[in-house]
Amino acid sequence: MAEHSTHIRHVLLYEFESGHPVAEAHRNLSQVFGPEAPSERFVHAWFQRFKTGTKKLEDESRSGRPTAISFDEQKNLAEQHPYEGLRYSAASLGSSLSTVSNGLRSLGMVKKLGSSSGIGAGTAVLFAKEGAKVTITGRKKDGLAATKKAMLEVGANEDHINVVATDVTDALGREELITSTIRKFGQLDILVNNAGAAFSGGNGATGLAVSTEVLDRTMKLNVNSVIELIQLARPHLVKSKGEIVNVSSIAGLPAAHSSVPYYAMAKAALDQMMRALAIELIAEGVRVNNVK
Repeated sequence: MAEHSTHIRHVLLYEFESGHPVAEAHRNLSQVFGPEAPSERFVHAWFQRFKTGTKKLEDESRSGRPTAISFDEQKNLAEQHPYEGLRYSAASLGSSLSTVSNGLRSLGMVKKLGSSSGIGAGTAVLFAKEGAKVTITGRKKDGLAATKKAMLEVGANEDHINVVATDVTDALGREELITSTIRKFGQLDILVNNAGAAFSGGNGATGLAVSTEVLDRTMKLNVNSVIELIQLARPHLVKSKGEIVNVSSIAGLPAAHSSVPYYAMAKAALDQMMRALAIELIAEGVRVNNVK
């Protein structure tokens, strides 16, 4: 029941942020959770909390813990609440950035995967603005060049930017990411896993009509490459008492995504893996956070 309660809060937040009225949000929850869905009165009450800006819903759904928390407290939370994502001190990507700006990682190094566009590029620029040394990677060289330019424009030192054009689904590419980072910066403090994508089946196919070859490709990028990079980065992160920030998706929540089920499967699998890693790695001083 606690697991369902957490899922319901996440879906409620998604519904409200999407601008859905109470009646529609309640109808959508009823379709997903069936008899365990909350009443419309409950949905309305949470909508009022969301609307008035108390941010209690957001805090409970996304972080649930203050950012100032000891490693012992983190470990205890991991053991007591393994399902809810284990809310560590980097409760959001913004918390990781504030860690940098507070000087805790000001001389450290951030490896940013999937940095040639979108969320990855924006995150790389923010880390650079805070003074971090950053490795950026992606398959598109022109996109990486644009990201590097943006990092320089916010005041980054060119010597603090490491560009590696590679495909993270390639084993040699992953090894080069780690070795080049250590070679250039000497350490690894924060690993941000952002690379991910949903693939179409061609000819307009969706759902079960899409071949399992697409499933294999989806899992390889969204799950396998992330796990294998963490395996490579682990000894360096343990040495620096570092952090892992994984960018997931609301597609991994229990609400059905019939058009891209393989992508939803991959993100749900990754979410579960991050919960397990959070428990395992906190014992070694490495914090794990999953951001949707």
